[in-house]
Amino acid sequence: MFGKFFLYKTVTSAEICKYEELDPESQKNGTVDDCWVIYNRGNSEGLRWDVPAAEVINWRRDYVRELKTGTNTNSRWQGESYYPTTGFGWVDFFTDRLKAFGVMKGPYSKNVIKMHSFCPLVSDKYILAVLNSEFMASYVKNMITITHTLQINDGRLIPIIVPTSQQHTEIVSLVDRILNGEDEDECMKEINEKIGSLYYSLLPKSSIR
Repeated sequence: MFGKFFLYKTVTSAEICKYEELDPESQKNGTVDDCWVIYNRGNSEGLRWDVPAAEVINWRRDYVRELKTGTNTNSRWQGESYYPTTGFGWVDFFTDRLKAFGVMKGPYSKNVIKMHSFCPLVSDKYILAVLNSEFMASYVKNMITITHTLQINDGRLIPIIVPTSQQHTEIVSLVDRILNGEDEDECMKEINEKIGSLYYSLLPKSSIR
């Protein structure tokens, strides 16, 4: 009856469950009763840092079973092992800066390219700061691709320097300030200075002009 992207039902905030607060069995196979969890469909507006939650999906057991089998809905079930983790992604089109954003815990669309840091010394938030910095946009333009798109294979070429514990803390605290609604321009100025200093400090002295 309803086509793609049509609004099927509205739910109140009281009906929404936090995916990360469900027990492991419910996260994997669904809940006994109706339980609406946030569903990440992607970043079509090209936002940086954070994509507001706009849609939810019923995580009741029989619905989850249908999503897995695709008997009636022709759904594609993939990436289940990454639902309980945070991650990051980016919009493949950019001009002056890359547009990286955080991906929260929970189910997400196949249109979302969700990546993760598996290095204990480098968090997803730190990588977000690196990707959204002016330094990295300039590096990508000059060293990786001259187009206005950043494909996944291009992204694999981006160097991520492992910071010291203090550097990591300072940069992530600025990202948290942005996510909490503080002045992005002010925080980005500090992020650009710290990341620029961090990356330039590793260049051979003879290459610095």
